[in-house]
Amino acid sequence: MVASLSFSERRAVHGHELAHVLLDAREPRTFEDLMAAAGGAEPRDVAAWLGHAVAEGLVAEDAEGFLLRSRGRRVLGARRRAQDPGARPVGA
Repeated sequence: MVASLSFSERRAVHGHELAHVLLDAREPRTFEDLMAAAGGAEPRDVAAWLGHAVAEGLVAEDAEGFLLRSRGRRVLGARRRAQDPGARPVGA
């Protein structure tokens, strides 16, 4: 029997994918773009991740979509480098 993931576990799994998309984005990404990037994620999980990221000052939302703020680039970029030492620096 496979145990289902808790809400925070699902959000964390897809958060890694969402962070990668936003780190690589040069323009705002729509909610639909982010849903596609987090294949298999529930809309509520993507919305929750975004809500926390906006509240923490990592992501900004405007009429065109979602984009990382400077703080988000620093924080999420550092996490990506820590998880993948061979990853290129953000903006390189």
